[in-house]
Amino acid sequence: MGLLSKLFGEAGKEFAQEVKKTVDLAVSEAKKREDYVTNDVAHEVSASGDSWGEEMPAEENQFNYQGSYKAYFSEIYHSEFSDYQITEEDVRNNKATVFTFSKDGRKVLVVEVRSDRSNARKLCDDCRREGVRYIRFYYDHEGWWNTRSYVIRRTRENL
Repeated sequence: MGLLSKLFGEAGKEFAQEVKKTVDLAVSEAKKREDYVTNDVAHEVSASGDSWGEEMPAEENQFNYQGSYKAYFSEIYHSEFSDYQITEEDVRNNKATVFTFSKDGRKVLVVEVRSDRSNARKLCDDCRREGVRYIRFYYDHEGWWNTRSYVIRRTRENL
């Protein structure tokens, strides 16, 4: 018998079971969130060794591309993922761009490209609720180059 049931009998036992259910549910929800949000800083750093560092890589990347960050991502997505319908939307007063990938009329991935100074979470939370994968890239994070191979690989992994 647990401490609560010893002190309070059957009522204590029932209370302890309810507390355990609540904790288990909270842990489960946190795990779901972790599974959907694949772009936390730890993930970015561990998965992007070829796309971050002090020196610009020789490979095409967002910063040596002859155009805006939006044009860079748009060109990659439309040339490399032509089997998907891809829409682009400028959001938050043109401070971020959202690319939505659909296949057979079903939304399958949302990619947000935004400033690393932004802490907006609504889009990520909306995707989690809808069961749609979500990833983010930062267009202004020092030393994060968004090389072409990295953008393609990370996007493909989430499709």
